[in-house]
Amino acid sequence: MIRGGVYRMRVQVTQRGGTEPEWLDKYIVVLQDPASMDAGATNFAFVICSTDRTAGRGPRAFEVLLGREDGFEGSTILDGRWVYTYPRSEVAESEYQFTLSEERMEEVSLAVFCGLQLTP
Repeated sequence: MIRGGVYRMRVQVTQRGGTEPEWLDKYIVVLQDPASMDAGATNFAFVICSTDRTAGRGPRAFEVLLGREDGFEGSTILDGRWVYTYPRSEVAESEYQFTLSEERMEEVSLAVFCGLQLTP
């Protein structure tokens, strides 16, 4: 695994409208660099990507708009307000797709920073 790695993984998510959580196949982006993590860490942090439904309004501070140039099949939005953790083994067993550029990962980091309302 690598920071910025995009994987297709089955995750439990709540759909729009607050319905009961369900298991869906989603694209996830790994936030951590395994080389600089605690070797004993059992979980990986990631964010989930979804089909872009912004209707052209543009991404908010906690979102990153991704597309074909990044490796996705179409317009995709990443929401930095929701950071998930799953066991390292589950992420490692999921289906690797591609890796986002370091420039895109800087945008992802900023979106997570804004989404979680962190302060320096």
